[in-house]
Amino acid sequence: MLLFDWFHENNLDVERLNYGIITMLPKVAGADKMQQFKPICLLRCIYKLITKVLTIRLEPHVDVLFSRHQNAFIKNRDIMDGIMSLHEILHHTYAQKKKGIVLKLDFEKAYDKVNWEFLLECHSKRNFDPRWIDWIRRILVGGTISVKLNDEVGEYFQSAKGVRQGDPLSPFLFNLAADCLTKMVLKAQENGMFTGLATDLVENGVAILQYADDTILCFEDNVSNALNIKLLLYIFEIMSGLKINFLKSEIFLVGADDDTMRNYADMLNCEIGAFPIKYLGMPVSYPGLKWSDWIFVDDKFISHGESWISESLSSGGRLIKVNAVLSHIPSYYMSMALIKKSTLEKWDKPRRKFFWHRKGRKGYHMVKWTRVCRSKAKGGLGVKDLRKQNISLLAKWWWKLEKKKGLWQDIVKAKYLRRTSVAKVKQKAIDSPYWKNILKVKEHYMAGRGVVLKKGNIASLWLDDLGENILLKDRYPDLFEICLDKECTVDKVESMNHLTSFRRRLSPAMLQKWDEMKKYVLDKICGDKNDEVYSKLDNSREYSTKSMYRWLERILAGAHYNWIWGTKIPLKIQIFLWQLFQNSILTRDNTRKRQWHGDPKCSFCDELESAQHLFFGCSVAKIVWRMVGAVFCTSYIPKTI
Repeated sequence: MLLFDWFHENNLDVERLNYGIITMLPKVAGADKMQQFKPICLLRCIYKLITKVLTIRLEPHVDVLFSRHQNAFIKNRDIMDGIMSLHEILHHTYAQKKKGIVLKLDFEKAYDKVNWEFLLECHSKRNFDPRWIDWIRRILVGGTISVKLNDEVGEYFQSAKGVRQGDPLSPFLFNLAADCLTKMVLKAQENGMFTGLATDLVENGVAILQYADDTILCFEDNVSNALNIKLLLYIFEIMSGLKINFLKSEIFLVGADDDTMRNYADMLNCEIGAFPIKYLGMPVSYPGLKWSDWIFVDDKFISHGESWISESLSSGGRLIKVNAVLSHIPSYYMSMALIKKSTLEKWDKPRRKFFWHRKGRKGYHMVKWTRVCRSKAKGGLGVKDLRKQNISLLAKWWWKLEKKKGLWQDIVKAKYLRRTSVAKVKQKAIDSPYWKNILKVKEHYMAGRGVVLKKGNIASLWLDDLGENILLKDRYPDLFEICLDKECTVDKVESMNHLTSFRRRLSPAMLQKWDEMKKYVLDKICGDKNDEVYSKLDNSREYSTKSMYRWLERILAGAHYNWIWGTKIPLKIQIFLWQLFQNSILTRDNTRKRQWHGDPKCSFCDELESAQHLFFGCSVAKIVWRMVGAVFCTSYIPKTI
């Protein structure tokens, strides 16, 4: 604590702690040029403690500090928000038969080039306290670094610009500098210097999307727009010290011809790109993705799976590898698209092959993969079922739409929910491919969605539980059957008329039921606040992919073998016991079912070898059990599995 007191009172000589070693990490295999290496700075722990405390102080305020166009390192913002926003913008531009330009910027060594005076000026313009600005100045200025190359540490020298990768505070400092570009773009839009895309969805249109230094600029097809953009980027370079590598930057055009593309590429001095855009590791295209656009995921499976197959891993080691690595490779991509069944089967193949492999020979698949992909509570090995995982990840977008705020939410609400609600929205032919995917998992989300009724603007009259664990459609099925609007919200019930809200005139008995139901609902409405959405699948009342996955498994039946998983024995033995109790170990009777043509008899006797015989029926097994009984002072000998 004394250290922090000294720092707080400006009595600590930070320069004595502020030194680090830059280690060069290759970005690609066989890297032999400086541009192919990524510098990571290794800093002293004491220095990082100081910057970590500053980071903790800053984190609660970053949501209001940075614009909604920046999604990096900010709580409640997601790397995928920018990708989904870009897709909806491109699709909307294409569907409206408009022409749009997308410029994907490449910053050269972004973290290493930030001008310190510019960064401190950004703090000042955001009304940071002078003491805070002085703290930032002290941790930036006076640092010494050395470069480690070929295991040799070079001489130390003073740095003059940039923020260090490896410092907990650096991402927020860089965001502060990068957000200045966003402010400039938004100000230029307000002054009519250029127009963003999707102006009918978002005021002035969307002109910039950022994730740290990964920046996308969008503007309408207009030469003056392009010239103003380039001028603005040059000004930003001079101010911030950041350098944009236009030769590596790419330009993409929606609805434009080749000549127009070449003109813009020459004007901006950048490359012509082709759809799909690879943005933040995800292919994005306005007409949707083809199966060939997912081939790069197959390569990831190969690189993580094949290289390990020849190594000596037990079944427990292989299961850990499948769960920890191979099952997580497609998760990022399954969060944004409902993957086709054929593609999922293709991605499952390397997982199956890796798990059942035996070194030097073919591995028999002893248990159906669908059973392996059950949770342990449902009788499986806990390997993720890719289809259920895909649904769980996609359904989270509905939760974000109802509970979070952001650019993607504003775009979707303006594009698809302008005259409807989440409960009512239906798929239309003009919807974007990603939105169609999200709509396909809506029924799963709605099944686990609950609503706390207040003024009734969100809760569905017929389809939501209003507090007694029974839906009104089940309580009054005859009224629900003839109701014209089966998805109306609770706040509409007061204006509903028994003469116009049903397909036919109500009988006296049904009219009495309607009056009873209407009174019941009106008594439930309380206050003038919006209804609150919550998840019924988890005690926290928050949506999680884990709780949705567990709910999707609810219909599965089977023995759980909890006594095996709770036993303190090696994982490979647990897996063997799990297979044994399903008669799925490599006994000769099982291998003959899989086209093995060897002798099916036991090696110790002339009887057919099976799991039952091998462990209990064979004379050798009986001797072993007697020896075990002698050790534990018991005469009991088990007869069957």
